[in-house]
Amino acid sequence: LLGPPSTGKSELCITPLSKQLETHTISTITEASFISAFNEKAGILPNLRNGNGVLLFSDFSNFLALNPEVRGKLQAQMREIYDGKYQKHSGNRRNPVVWEGKVTILAACTPELERYWGLENSLGDRFLQIQLIPPDPTVVNQFMLKQFGMDKSKIIATTNKLITNFL
Repeated sequence: LLGPPSTGKSELCITPLSKQLETHTISTITEASFISAFNEKAGILPNLRNGNGVLLFSDFSNFLALNPEVRGKLQAQMREIYDGKYQKHSGNRRNPVVWEGKVTILAACTPELERYWGLENSLGDRFLQIQLIPPDPTVVNQFMLKQFGMDKSKIIATTNKLITNFL
């Protein structure tokens, strides 16, 4: 989900989804986040029920801020995860830790993502980008208050309920 700051990316999409089963909200990520060779149950992927889930990044700019070498390694991991199978080899293990399943990643980010992805588009066409156009919050809030008697907190609560019901 791409859009300028304060366009509702997290509020409308990430937060309501975070209340659903099989979703995991991620703030920061390292090379050992998906699977750790420490043990077979360490990491995000081995703890998904039946290997399936949704990973939510409310601010993907944390990923963009990583060292380019680390970011490149994580992009390679995401490419394998997208394809449904990921293995972690380590010198302290005879056999790799293997994960198979289906993971969807939903991330909110500013259009800055396009600059990074344009330079390092190693993930190919695996991402669908949705551009959010920033509404004038004053106009939206005035309309909702006039039409439905809703203030901002009620708008958020109603939106969360609608999204939850939809899912």
